[in-house]
Amino acid sequence: MFKLCPKCQLNYITDDGELCTVCRPILHTSSNNTNLSNTKKTVRVKKEIPRRNIAFKCTYCDGGRDFGYIGFCGACSPVNIKHNIESGRVLCSASDNRCGRFLKGEMSYEELKKFDDLCYESNVFRLWQFGAGGVIKGKNKGKPNRLLGVKRNSLCVFTTKKPFSSSLNRIVFAVSIVAGSIEGGEYEAGLVKSHENIALC
Repeated sequence: MFKLCPKCQLNYITDDGELCTVCRPILHTSSNNTNLSNTKKTVRVKKEIPRRNIAFKCTYCDGGRDFGYIGFCGACSPVNIKHNIESGRVLCSASDNRCGRFLKGEMSYEELKKFDDLCYESNVFRLWQFGAGGVIKGKNKGKPNRLLGVKRNSLCVFTTKKPFSSSLNRIVFAVSIVAGSIEGGEYEAGLVKSHENIALC
């Protein structure tokens, strides 16, 4: 006879079990040492993080078509590049950003458009992947963000807000299912790759 775990109400356990294997943080096992056969040792089990969904707040990208168009495929238009940099968007205004070099006159717009790795936003509808980026402020500023619990078949929602709009006007411009993900760690940010064939725009 099986019953639901009383703690998580998700996993099933047998009648003689108290908690499921996910909710049971400590297992007591007998020692293999014959001299200590009557003693027990404690083994800590890493608790598995349940699957979570993810929503990304994307910097607005018009894809080079028109200031006001939902693009997310290709470099932004010159007007949008200027807006994103002057409004202090973190990656757009970084010192080594190619869009910033264009705005300073160090390269032409045609040269800029040849790069296919400008930013995550410029490739949403081409690569269907997005990264967690880094911590923007606080004591962990600059450290990469991790994606805890985002796994295969998690829901992935892409949101943005148009220039000069408030956060209340944030829109969902794409929804997809996660095909695979990298959790990230101390030196790399988390990354999500979505199923292209079941993505909705």
